Amino acid sequence: MNILGIFHSYSDPSAALVHDGRVVAFVEEERLTRVKHARGYFPSRAVDYVLKAGGLSITDVDCIAQAWDCGVYDSGEMAAHYAQINAKYPTTAEDLAYQETHLETFSSASQKHIILQNLRKQFGNVQFPPIVFVKHHLAHACMAYFDSGMHDALVLTIDGSGEAVTTAWWLGKDRQLTLLHEVKIPHSLGWFYAAFTEYLGFEAYDGEYKIMGLASYGKSDAELEEKVAKLVWYDGQGGFETDPMLLSRGKRSFSYYYPDALAAYMGRNPRAGNEEITQWHIDLAYAVQKRLEAIVEQMLQYWVGRSGMRHLAVAGGVGLNVKMNGTLFTSGLVDDIFAHPLCADAGVSIGAAMVLEYSKEELELSRLQDVYFGPSYDDDEIERVLQACRLPYTREESIAKSAANSWPRAKLWAGFRGIWKGAHGP
Repeated sequence: MNILGIFHSYSDPSAALVHDGRVVAFVEEERLTRVKHARGYFPSRAVDYVLKAGGLSITDVDCIAQAWDCGVYDSGEMAAHYAQINAKYPTTAEDLAYQETHLETFSSASQKHIILQNLRKQFGNVQFPPIVFVKHHLAHACMAYFDSGMHDALVLTIDGSGEAVTTAWWLGKDRQLTLLHEVKIPHSLGWFYAAFTEYLGFEAYDGEYKIMGLASYGKSDAELEEKVAKLVWYDGQGGFETDPMLLSRGKRSFSYYYPDALAAYMGRNPRAGNEEITQWHIDLAYAVQKRLEAIVEQMLQYWVGRSGMRHLAVAGGVGLNVKMNGTLFTSGLVDDIFAHPLCADAGVSIGAAMVLEYSKEELELSRLQDVYFGPSYDDDEIERVLQACRLPYTREESIAKSAANSWPRAKLWAGFRGIWKGAHGP
């Protein structure tokens, strides 16, 4: 069976071709457009590549899978969840507009229209295969569990949100996934981290790695850590809660993600992107990173105790936080951890196809060895492009050695001093 997995949403669109449970090809649209995150793009070039890599036309595909469960938008389930949130927390026009946009955009009719419209532009008015929508976190879970090669494992899927779900714990055993627990919006560790990414002057869903990096220069500040702790806390039952009125709801003058109330609560204006990074900002990044790790470790302790499992597989965008993964690995709670290298939404086009194979019980457990699923270019192809563009070049025996030697040590040392000064002051 040939399944074309796609993911298109706000950013990081991609496509994958999966044949009988095996990934034939996968690539992110950004790799082909050279536009970082390819926001607003449909993965047309990615679809074209994976089909060519598999020697197929679009009419040879048996099914198209998208990693978003549009059925919950059609049935009224998402609308009912939004209504529960609105009844519990004060609601602004911005909150309602966000919800209404999502309800309209992610209905089956809307998504099928977007997908088919883009495919018709690309392939003409041919007979397209059926489009199937699958649960977002199940797609993450299938990738994490089946590519881990671990027969018995806890599976953690953790991101901003996928439909209503933001975090889920699963039991992977005997090639079956059993859902143990879900945390739903507005409580989200991805949103928590994104809020502070923007508050500290970076771009959410892009600059989170900068917060993780800044945190390594930080030191403990009791006042900051106490403030951050009141924004998100462990619930004692394997999940967590947040304060949405300070993280994701209400008037938002500075950011699409966090409300003005967060700035008031922190007692400082948000950092503009061109402003100096002070020790206070760095210590705040430290507190945010520390809180994320503490919450996830507490959840892990609970589910290890309940399940007896000593292996952990991780997927979802927050799984890109390697410092968090390292803390979980060294916590003593697990013996092994597998964090999927394509754990964010960019890779979930593979997971969408895997869900369909999983439903047919055709997926095999196998430790992922590499992610060389995309296009490659030999030296002759690269040389032809360089010559066509009339660019000077040389052939190097060791690119790493040549690159290191091409950067004067004085400039390199000055660069390090500049980074240190920016982080620690004069």
